[in-house]
Amino acid sequence: MRLFTVVLCSLVLGLAGCQRQQEKPVKEAPVSQKQLAGFMGISWGDSLALAKSKVFSRKDGALLYKETPFMLFFRDGRLLDEHVDLFRFYFYSKGFYSATAHFTTLTPLEINRFFLKLDSVLVKKYGEPYSDSPGLCRWQFADDCVITVDYSAQSLGLYYVNMKLSGEALVEEREYTRIKEDEGMEQYLRDL
Repeated sequence: MRLFTVVLCSLVLGLAGCQRQQEKPVKEAPVSQKQLAGFMGISWGDSLALAKSKVFSRKDGALLYKETPFMLFFRDGRLLDEHVDLFRFYFYSKGFYSATAHFTTLTPLEINRFFLKLDSVLVKKYGEPYSDSPGLCRWQFADDCVITVDYSAQSLGLYYVNMKLSGEALVEEREYTRIKEDEGMEQYLRDL
């Protein structure tokens, strides 16, 4: 019976993605003129400390799981009244630039139900998404921000990214990695 449920949910999710593609064939991603200010009340460019205080002020049960100089991980939060397994918030020297929410402990039916709810909220707020493959919906904004929903019968991921800041963060990360590798090589050579 459980196998039947998983197969049925997979078909429903696949057909939902295919149905969106067939209803509105789009050659290129539409760009919304709306601005995307951030995620869960955290604005692009907010510091890690400010973001952490904003998440804790939500009182939705999110627990700090791990903190690094460039990331915050929260587990067991809520989004649209649904349990979120893991939130990740990404930072660089200029602040917050990306966030993800992962839903992996839901049943296939719960994932499908939540996807339909999330999709409805995002469509109402931002318009129809671009969907170039089943299980993937994307909203693109004029301010170089993107929302992506990636779903299957086993999991659902929600991604908010400020592409301009993300590009800057990537350059910064590469430089940081290069410096660390150089330091490691110097230490290695000293140890010889």
